[in-house]
Amino acid sequence: FALCRSRMLFRRAAKTLSMRAISPSSYCFVERGIDGLSSSSVSSRYFHGTKRKEIVPLVVAALGAVAVRYSYRAVVGMQKDWEEYEDLLSEYNEVHNTNISSETGKDETINRMYVGIDLGSVNVRVSHLTSSNSNKESSPEIVIDSNGGRSTPNVVHCNSSNSEEDAVVWGRYADAKLYEQASHIYHPHLLLHQDEQEKARFQSKSKSSSKLVIQSMLSDILQNTWNQFNNNNNNRRVHAILTHPPSYQHQPSSSVYQEECQRILSNYFQNNYTDDVDIDGDIVPLDDYTMVSEPIAAILAAQHYNLIPPSSEKDPIIMVLDIGGRNMTLSMVHKNTEEVYFTRSSEDIGIHGNALITEVMNICQEQFQQDHPPSNKDSISIPLDGMAMQRVYDAACPAVLELSNQKRVDINIPYLSMDSITRTPQHLLVGIGQLLLEQKFSQKQKQQKLVQFLLDTLTESNTNPFQIQHVLVHGGPVASPMIQKLIQQSFSQLAGESFVQERLLLPDHKNTTLFQELVVLGAALYGNKKK
Repeated sequence: FALCRSRMLFRRAAKTLSMRAISPSSYCFVERGIDGLSSSSVSSRYFHGTKRKEIVPLVVAALGAVAVRYSYRAVVGMQKDWEEYEDLLSEYNEVHNTNISSETGKDETINRMYVGIDLGSVNVRVSHLTSSNSNKESSPEIVIDSNGGRSTPNVVHCNSSNSEEDAVVWGRYADAKLYEQASHIYHPHLLLHQDEQEKARFQSKSKSSSKLVIQSMLSDILQNTWNQFNNNNNNRRVHAILTHPPSYQHQPSSSVYQEECQRILSNYFQNNYTDDVDIDGDIVPLDDYTMVSEPIAAILAAQHYNLIPPSSEKDPIIMVLDIGGRNMTLSMVHKNTEEVYFTRSSEDIGIHGNALITEVMNICQEQFQQDHPPSNKDSISIPLDGMAMQRVYDAACPAVLELSNQKRVDINIPYLSMDSITRTPQHLLVGIGQLLLEQKFSQKQKQQKLVQFLLDTLTESNTNPFQIQHVLVHGGPVASPMIQKLIQQSFSQLAGESFVQERLLLPDHKNTTLFQELVVLGAALYGNKKK
């Protein structure tokens, strides 16, 4: 089109500017015929009056001007179309929660894998939630450990040797040496709480620092989660959410725990925050970390799974009762503002997971001593034999879980020990029922302690029982019917039977596992909520 246009313009210019008329008498052409005769004829024509070297620059200038004009118009039009395309693409990305690039046309959304980590006093639980573009209400999943369990024992076995570094392992292998090699077993939960006795014992026998031990655990957790759920997504990064006990003026150790976790996580992520982080040979790209209080995480998960019904109150109060492995923690939380305004924990009441395991082990030891009394003072007894105690512990842990669903369990441990005089093997066979365990557990005595604990908490927090919208009870031991019965009777004595029926949230046989894992599930939800 530009060339055709330039030809037309050129013709007009030639006629008006550079052509001149020549009269017919100006030039005569002599035409010679074959016969040699000559004749003259006059031709009337128009000729160029401008030389070629003068007209060529004019043609070039005209062509250049036309090309520049229409090229400019084309560029302006393309720019407008591109801006309109980017506006439409931006609206599409906002509506569909994507990040499609206008240059490549590919979705470059960085999908974050939110990994919730609950470093409990007895067990470690891990959950994951991948940010989804299509389903914002997706639920987190529990990460299965390398041994197929939904939780991992939170103990560390550190075997000192002549080498510069210790052989540090944690999890089920360390738990299997809990009594057999008790001098080499350490508890990360106590190290994070800066327990002076545990810290001094660890430093006296180990060449590694507690910080390196915790970071090694984090590496194993992140690597295992990444390997299970990455699905070869190159745009995915790991965001860790670590839970911590609620901090309050009555809980100085909780603040120490939170500060220690903050320091370790900050150091770990600063050292490994690169595009390609190599953790034990696997590429695990790290994004960032967050910390969330345990009762806040439990409430988020309870709301997500519709365990807490909506309330018409402006600022409802939720009491969160965490039955842990070593202690019991009670927190008062403003639901709307997610503020923990009072918390208190106690180990003296004896309502925790280790208390049940200890009672079952005591029953086994008493039965063994009755069946096999020592022949003399040199005979081997269970309390003095670490390997035998480890076998009793390994049998007591599943027995406590089975008593949650059965009224009686039998524990059979052959060749538990041997008489040092006669060299005959000694076996253990004992049946344990729920009634026997309740008698050993001192149900009534613990109920009175729990009621007094609740009264003191309500008094110090200046809270009336009927201001509490719901009481959320969670934790591993909450699956035990004996623990549930104890809690029901205590709240019934405190606020009446109607309070228990309307406001006390306890698991049933269908969602027991969910109540045990509320904290770690809520941690992943918290990360997705705060993105």
